[in-house]
Amino acid sequence: MNSNLIMQNFDRASHSYDSASAIQKECCHYMVKLIKKELPRFHPTSILDVGTGTGYLTKLLTSEFPESSYTINDISQSMIDKATLEINKEISTMQGDMDELNFPQFDMIVSSMALHWSSDPKRLIEKLYSFSQVLIFSILIQPSLQEWNEMFLKLELSSPGLNYLSCEDITSSILALEHTHFVFDRYDFHLQFDTPRTFMKYMRNLGSQYSPVGYNPHHVKKILKNFPAGFSSKYSVFFGLVSKIPLQQLGM
Repeated sequence: MNSNLIMQNFDRASHSYDSASAIQKECCHYMVKLIKKELPRFHPTSILDVGTGTGYLTKLLTSEFPESSYTINDISQSMIDKATLEINKEISTMQGDMDELNFPQFDMIVSSMALHWSSDPKRLIEKLYSFSQVLIFSILIQPSLQEWNEMFLKLELSSPGLNYLSCEDITSSILALEHTHFVFDRYDFHLQFDTPRTFMKYMRNLGSQYSPVGYNPHHVKKILKNFPAGFSSKYSVFFGLVSKIPLQQLGM
């Protein structure tokens, strides 16, 4: 992962992200519902949002936990600046690569649709859990955007996609951690575009166009030439909530 390129992509997308992020927002709403369902008596005093983007999840949480203190993190300072304008509350900020930062302890750490940008998502999940009493997250997993990768492979071109974890990768990793409560779910969000070019624009608007193999304009031209018609794919999203709080403290 080239963190500088990822940062630059999200910097550029800070003004277009909200208009393109309907699925990301839906994931945030689901995460808030999951917290209220699984931990109805939990009232965190401190919350960290990792990879906050424009701050949509934190904004939702401030309505549920108005007395909590909030810290937001993102690799992009432009995203943090946008988030601080959107969140109607005094918050702390930590700009930087989530893989590299050492976070202080928080009652709850949340992260929506960001952890797959880590060079080692499993290690990052374990690290974030070590800094929290409760960790809740959503992350893209296999076979997200597989159809996009297959188009390249059909033309014998390098696959541009991220190496997503499987559902089993994540669950086995979390089950190995000390925990009192763990629930997870997964959901597929289907994507439909008129052309591959439209899909590429959508990804740029999200800041998600980074490829580990780099951008090759000649490969892109071949894709657009050979696949000019409609394009469909999907996001496969894993939702996880893991807690180390004794169940009796939560009334469970």
